[in-house]
Amino acid sequence: MKRIWGWVMVGVVVLAASAVRAQEEKKADETMMAKPTVVSTPTVKAKKSKVAKPKTVKDSYICPMCHIKSDKPGKCPQCGMDMVKEKPANQKTAPKESKPQASMKPAAKDVYVCPMCDIKSDKPGKCPHCGMDLVKETPKDPNAKVVYRCDRCGIESDKPGDCPHHCGGTLVVKE
Repeated sequence: MKRIWGWVMVGVVVLAASAVRAQEEKKADETMMAKPTVVSTPTVKAKKSKVAKPKTVKDSYICPMCHIKSDKPGKCPQCGMDMVKEKPANQKTAPKESKPQASMKPAAKDVYVCPMCDIKSDKPGKCPHCGMDLVKETPKDPNAKVVYRCDRCGIESDKPGDCPHHCGGTLVVKE
């Protein structure tokens, strides 16, 4: 007899719980289906101005590695790198005025390169792609002789092509 009353009590509790859940779902449905109240505000017509209003451009940020875009600064959700401010595509820099210099070579600018990505910059700092330090690139001598090295056995030659040592390697530019 005690077992029967125990099972009856379990059944009552289950029925009560399902009734409460059904009521909560009904309330949630009602709040979802409720129509929003519309508040009207008086409109005032402004005089048309002959001056063009500048369009406000919202800042956007991009991950330099994953190219994921966001409208907020912070960390990339995929790789964790810092998001950098993206320049708008329609933003153009004004050309700098330069005075022509007769028979003078332009001064050589320092160039900085990422040792991993080969990204170049005119300023020292960090690579925007991988974050490594940019290193100063040494200018190559235009009169220097090009040397090719076998990628297998290391033999050197002044001509590109297959290895003359017949090891199956290819001669590539020696750096």
